[in-house]
Formats: sequence, C-alpha cells, structure tokens
Amino acid sequence: MPTPNQKNTGDYQENEEFKTTYIASNWLPSALIAEEINTTVSDIRIQEYKHVISQNTQEMDLVNAELDKLSANFENLCEQYTPLIANDTDRRLLAEIRTDWDNYLSEGEKMIELSSQNKTQEAMAVMNSEHLTHFNDFTAKCQELMQFNKTGSDQANEQADIAYAFAQKTTLATLTALTIITILFAVYIVRGITKPVSEIDSGWLTRCAAWPANPPRLPKTRQTPYTR
Repeated sequence: MPTPNQKNTGDYQENEEFKTTYIASNWLPSALIAEEINTTVSDIRIQEYKHVISQNTQEMDLVNAELDKLSANFENLCEQYTPLIANDTDRRLLAEIRTDWDNYLSEGEKMIELSSQNKTQEAMAVMNSEHLTHFNDFTAKCQELMQFNKTGSDQANEQADIAYAFAQKTTLATLTALTIITILFAVYIVRGITKPVSEIDSGWLTRCAAWPANPPRLPKTRQTPYTR
C-alpha cells in the first residue's frame, strides 16, 4: 500500500488521485457546507451587535438587510446539506441545528425590537444573557457537525487506501492468472504441432537417413505395355 514516503512514485500519485476522487464525491461537499453554516451563524451574531450599537435608522436598515441575507443563506445551506446526509447521526445534528436556529432567531427578534427603539442597554442585556448562552450552544452544535464531517473524511481516506490496495491486488492476481493461462495455451499449441510429427514411421525416416547405401525399396508396380 502506498505511504506518504512514496510521494515521488507513480503508485503514490495514482493512489492520491483515487482518494481525491473518492473523498470529493462523498465528504468534501458536506464538510464545506458545514463550515459555511458555522460561519454564517457567527456573521449573524456580528450583525446583531452592529444593530445594537447603530445610532440611526439608516444604519439599522442596512443591518436588517444584511441579517435577512444571512438568514436566507443559512436556510439555503441547510437545503444543500440535506441530500448529503450520511446517516442518522448526521440527520440528527442538522435537525438540532435548525431547531436551535429557529429559537435563536426568535430571541434575536426581541433584541432587534429593543434596539430599534433605541433601548440600547436593554438590547445589550439580551445579547449578553440568554441570547449569548443560546449562541454558544448553537455554535457548539455547528462545530459538532463540522467535526462529524472531518471524522467521516478521515475514515473515507482510510477506506480509500484499503480499496486502492485491494484493487491493486485484484489487478495483480488477474494479470498473473492471464499469464499462466497464456503459457498453458502456448504449451498446448506446441504439443499439438509436435505430436503428429513424432508419430511418423520412424523406420522410414531411418532408411531415408541411410540413403543411398540402403535405399528404401519402393513397392513394385505392375508392368504395362509402356513399361520396359
């Protein structure tokens, strides 16, 4: 099996291509989306802080537009992730994240309402109390989803090594079997040609070899009027 120490060999390069294809089609998309989900949640938290410290309606409107965009992006990411779910654990994590998302948005709306009324202290109190606790729980769940995909990618990497080694062994066994069959077939052909030759009358060949000292006697033919 190729190892990292074989970086300059053709076998290692083929194995790396095999693993890259395998992981890219199975784990890479979901891992990237999981990271984007986590990043989006953090970006929403930043925008919420911006809303609280905004000094006028125009600034708040810009923040609200960005929050709407991030919220739509979060939903879109979850929809993209759903077809890539690998097992029940993966499905459970995504379901919990979506539930935490709904709860977090509900609390965020209360904070945004206070901030819009310029009740900055009350809004900041919400940000730094239960809303912060829920944010930490929320991001922890997102990071758990990221770790799940990282672990799955590592396992896929190991499985790809095993699959590649098995493919190599299978190919070698097939080539060996074909070589043996080819040799046996060649022996069969050679024997098929030489056997009839060995069955020719050995006495006749011996007399031919002694020619002209002991010329073989040909069968006498019946005389005809044309024979003298």
